[in-house]
Order: sequence, then C-alpha cells, then structure tokens
Amino acid sequence: MAAKQKLLKVRVERSRWLNGAVLKVEGECDGYHPLSSGSYLLRRDGLTCCLGFACLAAGMSEKAIKYQKMPSNISTVLPASLCKLMDCEVDKDSVIARQLANTNDDKDLQPKEREIKIKALGLEAGIDFSFVA
Repeated sequence: MAAKQKLLKVRVERSRWLNGAVLKVEGECDGYHPLSSGSYLLRRDGLTCCLGFACLAAGMSEKAIKYQKMPSNISTVLPASLCKLMDCEVDKDSVIARQLANTNDDKDLQPKEREIKIKALGLEAGIDFSFVA
C-alpha cells in the first residue's frame, strides 16, 4: 500500500489575496504587462493568487513566481509538493491547476463560495488551503 502524500499547508492572507473580486473592481485589462493589473502568481503590488501562495508555501522564491501567470510559466522546476499542478507529459498546467486558477479569478463568485471551492480543489491537488484575515 502506497503511503499517503502529505498535504502542503497553504495560508492565504485575504489582505494580500489577488482574486476575482479584486479583478472585478479593477476592470478588464490586457494583463500581460508586468506593470498592469490582471492576474499573476505574484504582482508588483504584492497581491498573490491562491497558486502563488501555494508556490511560496512550497519554498519557491518571490522572484521565481513574480509576473508569472501559471505554474507552467515558472522557469525553475516546481517542488514535489506541487507536482499535481503540472501535466509533465506535455509540460503544461494540469486540469486541477487550471480549475484552481479559474475559480480564483472568477469575478462572479461570492467570497465564501470561492474559498470553499478552492479548498476542495486544493485537496485534489495535495494542497490544504486555509484562509486568514
């Protein structure tokens, strides 16, 4: 019997959390320039999406994730604790990583609903998200 993988514990600080509610207030933009608004693992203003918090909790540096849209955009190898975020056979983000990003950035979700969905998706990815003030 295979040993259960230990869950990566990730604390999402709501005051630094970049999510759909923040993006809705900012309005639409191209999101591809590091100085613009939009969703990133870590933005210039210090706001971080749920996947960015996971990368930091796994030991990745802010420099490695800054201005990156998704884990597949990071130029360094992801830690083993984040392996379920990548589909290594095709070198792209896994379905669960895309679901986490889409849920995080959904402008129509209510805050509590967003947290519940991210927590459930995170468990599928081996990540235990908690949300703190």
